[in-house]
Amino acid sequence: MIMNQEGIKVVSECFVRPEHEVEEAKQPYHLGPVDLATLSIDPIQKGLLFTFESDLSRPEIKPLVERLRRSLSIALVHFYPLAGGFETIKYEDEHACWIFLDCAKGPGTGLIHATVDLTVSDILSSTDVHP
Repeated sequence: MIMNQEGIKVVSECFVRPEHEVEEAKQPYHLGPVDLATLSIDPIQKGLLFTFESDLSRPEIKPLVERLRRSLSIALVHFYPLAGGFETIKYEDEHACWIFLDCAKGPGTGLIHATVDLTVSDILSSTDVHP
């Protein structure tokens, strides 16, 4: 278990790939103009928060994390570009390059299980926002 300076304890980390091979994922997924324009924006990261009244009411969390991992794996069959990695091909003679997602390579989508000792009011009253 890894703990950083904010008291966040990383319980486990893994990468999740689509449940089964997707034929369309073997081809490059080319980005459109709007996609390319958003590359310079910080990534959107989402998380799930589970609250417990006490340690006695805390259910076994490992089966829940495993179900979330499995559900994500199934969802990635339909949204396979989310498991892809960026690739770039440069054409020096044309002064151009292609940026695309290679959905067949790469480790997949990251899934992190972490804990922190906070209350819901600590989170809701926070003025620390991501720039």
